[in-house]
Amino acid sequence: MNRTPSLSRRRLVLGSTAVSAAAIATACGAGQSSTPPAALQPAKLTWWSNLADTHPESQTRVKIIEDFNAQMKPVEVVPEKFGASLTNIKAVIAADTAPDTYFVAWREGAEMFLTGSVADLDAEMKGDKEWGDLRKEIFPLMLETSMWKGKLTSMPVYTNNTITMWNNDLLTRAGLKAPATGWTWDDFVDMSKKGNRPPDIYGFELWADSSSFVNWYGTYGGRLLDQTGKKVTVGSPEGKETLQFMLDLGKRHGVSPMPRISTGRSMLFIQGKSMFEDTGPFRLADIRKGGITNFGAGSRPQHPKKKTRYAANGGHNLVVTRMKDANKLKAGLSLAKFFNRPTSQAKMCTLLGTAIPVSKAVLQQKDMLEYGKTDPQWKACVDEAPYGDRAPTLPSIVKMLAVLDTAINDVFADKVAVSTALDQAQREMQQLLDADLAM
Repeated sequence: MNRTPSLSRRRLVLGSTAVSAAAIATACGAGQSSTPPAALQPAKLTWWSNLADTHPESQTRVKIIEDFNAQMKPVEVVPEKFGASLTNIKAVIAADTAPDTYFVAWREGAEMFLTGSVADLDAEMKGDKEWGDLRKEIFPLMLETSMWKGKLTSMPVYTNNTITMWNNDLLTRAGLKAPATGWTWDDFVDMSKKGNRPPDIYGFELWADSSSFVNWYGTYGGRLLDQTGKKVTVGSPEGKETLQFMLDLGKRHGVSPMPRISTGRSMLFIQGKSMFEDTGPFRLADIRKGGITNFGAGSRPQHPKKKTRYAANGGHNLVVTRMKDANKLKAGLSLAKFFNRPTSQAKMCTLLGTAIPVSKAVLQQKDMLEYGKTDPQWKACVDEAPYGDRAPTLPSIVKMLAVLDTAINDVFADKVAVSTALDQAQREMQQLLDADLAM
């Protein structure tokens, strides 16, 4: 999760007060039972963050660790390093000096698991009642996309997503009302055309990359891999129709500026020059800083026939090292459970205002409900949490997405036809997947 703004005083006060109150009642509700401190032996664990110490997410993670240390004595978790890259972590793993726990992007879990140094959380906590209760609450796809060959490589803690946001002033100017859940691609095109006034105002600005493709493809019921996890599906008829639809937004309908060859984020919405944007909670501060305050957010437009409600996600997970010391391993597993608890997730989400939960139990936390009243656009992102999905954790997932990025950009650059580009991308991505599965 990137591009997170600084924590505001209002968020710190609201989150700290509400979650502290909730923490008193941790014995109540799904997955809230505390591990009795007496069950844990004295242990000191090191922890690394993959984000800088000044990053709001790192700062908020440290607050969760402080809560853990206060409640789980005699165990102590010591934040040791910030801004740790995968290269850093792999180097210390090779030197047998790995941190006891650390954060990674969710999709990096498989790559870390292949080092042989990472605990399979499901196997290590088999029969643990608290974990059983917590696990049942995690949205299935947030759990599935953290697993590699049936192994839970890291603990889902929080996520973000990409939904649709709109400029209410531009909607009103076009004589339109805010879209409702269940609107379709056709509705989106029609509304975008009515608000389109190029070159000053566009109906939409497309991200011509794999993230945008996954968003639109998802509302058609598509995923990067089939249900078996062994076959890439981007070259399917549905995938080709999706990419053609994306291309048509600019070339045929003229509602998105062309040429659109980009793997970055659009800027027109922030400048008040587009009516719609694909975006998420990670961009809310930038939108407001740009002066856009009268805007709405809601569910993405769905394919006219398939009509799948869908929101593409990101997120960071906690890794526990496969420690030889049984007491330390038990303490590390307790930290993983603590981070996943509804109270901890709620604290992360409300302090940041840029994150959403990975578990359904969090949606009804009092502080989540109260904070949602202060930030309706963030609340709209939270409402789409049950419909979230993301790329699976695979050793080659970054390379696979790069292949898809290239194919999409080649299409938008008029270098190759949609069908040809996706057929080639599927072949290359399948080769990478086959190599991963053979490991």
